[in-house]
Amino acid sequence: MTTAGHPSTSGPAPQADALGSSRAPSRRELLRFAGALGIGSALAASSCTRATAGGVASPSGAPSQVPTRPFGRSGEHVSALALGGYFDALNNQAFLAEALALGVTYWETTLSFGGRGYGEYFRRHPQARARVFLLAKTNGASTEQMNQELHATLSDVGTTHIDFFTIGSLRDGSLLTPAVRRWVEVTKASGKIRHFGFSTHTNMEECLTLASQLGWIDGVLTTYNYRLMHRPAMQRAIDACAERGIAITAIKSQALETNPAATIGEESEAASQALSRQLASGRDPFAARLHAIWDNPQITSVCSMMTDSRTLGANARASFAREPATPLRGASARGSVAAPSRRYCAGCASVCEGALPAPLPVADVMRYLMYARSYSDRERAHREFAALPPSVRAALAAQDYRLAEQRCPEQLPIARLIREAVHQL
Repeated sequence: MTTAGHPSTSGPAPQADALGSSRAPSRRELLRFAGALGIGSALAASSCTRATAGGVASPSGAPSQVPTRPFGRSGEHVSALALGGYFDALNNQAFLAEALALGVTYWETTLSFGGRGYGEYFRRHPQARARVFLLAKTNGASTEQMNQELHATLSDVGTTHIDFFTIGSLRDGSLLTPAVRRWVEVTKASGKIRHFGFSTHTNMEECLTLASQLGWIDGVLTTYNYRLMHRPAMQRAIDACAERGIAITAIKSQALETNPAATIGEESEAASQALSRQLASGRDPFAARLHAIWDNPQITSVCSMMTDSRTLGANARASFAREPATPLRGASARGSVAAPSRRYCAGCASVCEGALPAPLPVADVMRYLMYARSYSDRERAHREFAALPPSVRAALAAQDYRLAEQRCPEQLPIARLIREAVHQL
């Protein structure tokens, strides 16, 4: 296991399967998912074991730890499961101890969540900081704002450095300027950050490709899941980053729909085949979606919004299975691309937003709907939607989306979904 400042000396990371979920799916959801594929499976999510000081018991009763994988070209290894930072860490100190006991040592913090709670935990357990690979995000639109937010995070966490500092929710390359590159070089030299990158929910393929071309991006958090991994543009972008040694952390790994009425019957052929292979190996749908990601060794980790012992245990336990269900790479693993899945926003904002007469954050609003409907996190959805300027919210409600709907490769009913978001959020 990697410490925050020292590469692992244990050799290559074991091949492992991944996991991640913002919430544990209900038994009814899992049965619908498996039934639509025509494959029965045991629902392991309902038999999650309890965390102990030594980890979670495996089916054989032996304690296990989340495996590690290389963090790009850095020479370090990080836990294959990362702790998403959108929870009240200050009032969940025992939960942080459980995460460490399970080997979940890659932690995310944001400006709103995590920092002070992590800081309190490290104050009480100073030896724990060296075990944690800490990810922090900035909303910085300028180097001045990035610098302010970095120092605010350092103060909250009570640490001298951030292991992986990222610009949040990148949509294009406009923020990755020469000035930002110089700031990164200076800040690395000062020891305040060790690795730099960004997260992206929108136009992921374009952002990943840009990362591979710049030469100074160490890691990227990107929406990546069983629905998106078969898209040729996504495959090429991931390959390009892997060739440059850029660490890829998967987010939105469960591929939860914007519209909860979506069914598995609307999956692409490649996505359905990928899950069928996983389910045929005896995995439940919750874990199958994660294992589909982890069969790709180019993926470093899955960042999951785990907020309690149940979801933490389910995610960690899924990672203990080491053998992939299919060959890791190659045409047989990638499958053929058939008709696209529907009702799942693939984040290609340049398509829908490019069809509008004025820029509007359509893809972001789709993501807020996903938080509210599929994550059952209405508070976050309301907060992020409310942060949009009133003029933008008014323009969203009044816009004609017919051309955007015609161009949408996922055939989303954009106008209806935007109206519902404006009304509900």
